[in-house]
Amino acid sequence: MLQGLYSSATALDAATKTHEIVAHNLAHTNVPGFRRTIPVFQAFERSLPEYPGTTLGLGTQIEELRTDHGPGPLQTTGRSLDLALQGDGFFVLESEDGAPLYTRNGVFQLDEQGRLVTSSGLAVRGAMGPLVLPPGTTPSQVRVSKDGSVWLRGGNQGDPEVAAGRLDLVAFPDPHQLVAVGTTTFSAPAEAVGLPSVAEVVQGAREGSNVSPVSELVQLLNQSRYFEASQRAMRTIADAVGHNTHPNS
Repeated sequence: MLQGLYSSATALDAATKTHEIVAHNLAHTNVPGFRRTIPVFQAFERSLPEYPGTTLGLGTQIEELRTDHGPGPLQTTGRSLDLALQGDGFFVLESEDGAPLYTRNGVFQLDEQGRLVTSSGLAVRGAMGPLVLPPGTTPSQVRVSKDGSVWLRGGNQGDPEVAAGRLDLVAFPDPHQLVAVGTTTFSAPAEAVGLPSVAEVVQGAREGSNVSPVSELVQLLNQSRYFEASQRAMRTIADAVGHNTHPNS
């Protein structure tokens, strides 16, 4: 009976954590490049007793939190520094300590030094380091081709375009190895091998979050019911334990 009480308690804990994860996903529905988090529950056979001769299992356990790297919808903005990727790959950013970070959030801007940066000021890497454009460059002069090449239009009509660099695009055979270090940024551990990406760059568009509000709300409703069922089971078992402890009450 105590085993049932323990199992109900772990189920309540798992339902609470899942509720928090779903709420986090919903809160970032409108964040470009956001990737939803998925709780992975422990397989049934792994929740069985770990030692021979025991009867107490581990109950309901969340084994890991996994990032869903499925694509989000493309949203056309017409803004020249909004970039999206079609296909597997990430834009490469430079963190404050110089280490590379990876993102699908291609909402960029130019800082005072002419660097292409994120909204938080992280530099976007080109093939030769941070991508820096000539002083005085305006966003309307920037053209990015499908392969990530960056071109600058002249100030006058008919002026030839000038090559300004190329975006560094990286893909990972197993993106689940990446570690989330921000809302839309990831770092790569030593075992994660990055390869040149063949994803196509779409200028004037941004990739939306891959969170489906309807699916998350259904999940939220299911977890609420699961929580209530576990709560009722715990109350029933606790009442039964109390009755057996005080049979004459």
